[in-house]
Amino acid sequence: GLWLTPMLLAGLYYMVPRITKTPLYSHTLSLVSFWGMAFFYTGVGHHHLLQTPTPGWLKTIAILSSISLLIPVFAFTVNILMTMRGSWEKFFTNLPLRFGLTAFVFYFLVNVQGSFEAIQSFNRLTHFTNFVVAHAHLALLGAFTFLGMGFIDYIIPQILHKPLYSARLAEWQYWLIVIGFLGFFWALTIAGFIQGQSWLRGVPEVNVLPLIRPYFMARAIFGAMIVLSGIVQAFNIYRTVNTDTSHRLHMEIADALPELEVAA
Repeated sequence: GLWLTPMLLAGLYYMVPRITKTPLYSHTLSLVSFWGMAFFYTGVGHHHLLQTPTPGWLKTIAILSSISLLIPVFAFTVNILMTMRGSWEKFFTNLPLRFGLTAFVFYFLVNVQGSFEAIQSFNRLTHFTNFVVAHAHLALLGAFTFLGMGFIDYIIPQILHKPLYSARLAEWQYWLIVIGFLGFFWALTIAGFIQGQSWLRGVPEVNVLPLIRPYFMARAIFGAMIVLSGIVQAFNIYRTVNTDTSHRLHMEIADALPELEVAA
């Protein structure tokens, strides 16, 4: 997270103003989000080990860091939301921006969730369960992967000076991974709560496995949708790179010329 999070912050600070053609709302908030992240994030990781025989002072640092991390997270959140003010219609019309803002939402949620995991009573319930796995995927698949996909769909056409091969395929790519990831995440989350409650009651792990089997099957199905989304994007980018769109563009211009003459 400490390696990837600065990339996400930088990516959204570039993408959102660039696509909306509005300046970043606050340079001061961007400094708070960056330096707050750099200062607090280093102590966060240990909140996954609060139930282990590790030094108490290390656990205290993890708890304080996890809660304090909300300061730069909220600074970043306010900065992006205020930058988007008056431009929300572009969320529906610009697919790379939609990917980026979806990543932004997941990034906010994963940080709030991480702060909850630093609470001892909550951590006792979720420790070593699939809830933690869902939390990790909320960051890697929910935030960073969505931003990466959005950047690919945005940068490749910019470099090649031509549009994506298929906007419809890009829409399929988006909805496949949105539905796939949400199903994937909630299947793991529910399985994690079942595991945690069962273990707190002293139920042996071998007796818990049949209870979470349906959620693992759901995880596999929704995971396949995520993989399919990646395949759709790879095909779309491949065709974008290798298809000559100049002829199609000339035909579209030629079809539009009579209408332009009539309008004139």
